[in-house]
Amino acid sequence: MNIIYITRHFNHSGYEIFRTLIERNIQIKGVILQNINTVPRTALGHCISSFVYKLKCLWYRCDPLKNTNSEVLLAKKHKIPIIYLDSIRTESAYNQIKAFEPDLIVLGGGWHELLPQRIYSMPRLGCINTHPSLLPEFRGTAVHRWQILNGIQKSGVTIHYVNSRFDAGEILVSEAIEVNEETTPQELFSRTARVAAETMPRLIAKFSEFGSQPTIQREGNPVFCKYYSKWSWNEDELRIKWNSPLRKIHFHVLANTQESYEYAGPWFLFKGRRYILRKTRIHDRISTKSRGNNCLHCDTALFVVDADETSIFLGNKIDPDILELVQVQRDDRFRQFRRAYPATTLGARPGDVFCSMKEA
Repeated sequence: MNIIYITRHFNHSGYEIFRTLIERNIQIKGVILQNINTVPRTALGHCISSFVYKLKCLWYRCDPLKNTNSEVLLAKKHKIPIIYLDSIRTESAYNQIKAFEPDLIVLGGGWHELLPQRIYSMPRLGCINTHPSLLPEFRGTAVHRWQILNGIQKSGVTIHYVNSRFDAGEILVSEAIEVNEETTPQELFSRTARVAAETMPRLIAKFSEFGSQPTIQREGNPVFCKYYSKWSWNEDELRIKWNSPLRKIHFHVLANTQESYEYAGPWFLFKGRRYILRKTRIHDRISTKSRGNNCLHCDTALFVVDADETSIFLGNKIDPDILELVQVQRDDRFRQFRRAYPATTLGARPGDVFCSMKEA
């Protein structure tokens, strides 16, 4: 069976599925990658790029959440031909793919364009895509961030046939996973990638043995059954609204988790200075009775209810939760050189009014 594999560079799912297919001795005739000049194509270039990224993480004090595994080097190691395309919608792209006479096209890590019909209808067994959500929920892009923003408790992987709409083809396989309230978008993507990497070989084996596969129906939560557009880094949307429920603020910070703190993030003003809130945790006030007693003064203010060596804890009269601020970073014209520090560097003390809810 001739399989053509399509993915984006340094994609969690794309790399994990590709690696697993190779390990399971599933023959891949060619891999399609976007033609991006800034992506290293040699072992030395990749080594330097990865080393620089790790140095950045050490400097900024951020977690190394970025996937640095290279699909290019993996393909070269196993002598799998690489097709670099600027666009998959051109005549040249069509002819290059057709030359492989594919029986199945597998999108393991997505593509930046909607595939044209003559591409996805070319293979005799069809074209299948891996999507990091439980379709029909969370169609679209950056869905790992959208899921975290919405505080979902269950996510998963869907493999489906490709058609003329993004992530709307008939579903072949759907695998669910649980999500806790501390999961970052990158962690969610990594976890769903591992699930996809285990699911895809089993599905391909069925294609190989039985041909085209039957589809299934899945009903999703109507609230989330829509297309989600590209994630916005707009400054107004990034600003933290302290009059929101504290749990919503936590998921806002979590959803905007960056792979490097040189980039923008959820920001706020405190004592005349602007900060980016990089890490938070959320606590149920009932389960933390030792905290929260100082936030019963007024329902129009957000109070510092407690503090320890690294964190400060915020609460108000009406919210059932307490928000722990863990890590902040100064946000000014020197931000790219600023390191992140424990939230206690803000200088807030228990009993302080952190923010007037009327002014938030």
